[in-house]
Amino acid sequence: MCEICRPNDKNLTKEQHKEIESNIRKRLDWMRETNFFNQFKVVILACGPYAEAIKNDEVLRKDLFGEAFIVYCNQLTRWDKRLENKIPDIQRNLY
Repeated sequence: MCEICRPNDKNLTKEQHKEIESNIRKRLDWMRETNFFNQFKVVILACGPYAEAIKNDEVLRKDLFGEAFIVYCNQLTRWDKRLENKIPDIQRNLY
């Protein structure tokens, strides 16, 4: 969601938070314009809190991903137990 890599958002300045929000808005606009992402049955958003706008806005979610089953989890650099619990749902939506 954001091209600005950070281990976490702790201790960020107000300006840094604004920069991240701006970056994410640009990404969402680009994702909406491409129509690439709405071609999938399942979309895994492994971006932690960066996906809050998508979680909270049904219109945005449909614009970006159509009728896809969306799985929200943390970065996949470490295993997220919530993702493990979603595997049966992912399988149901794929088959």
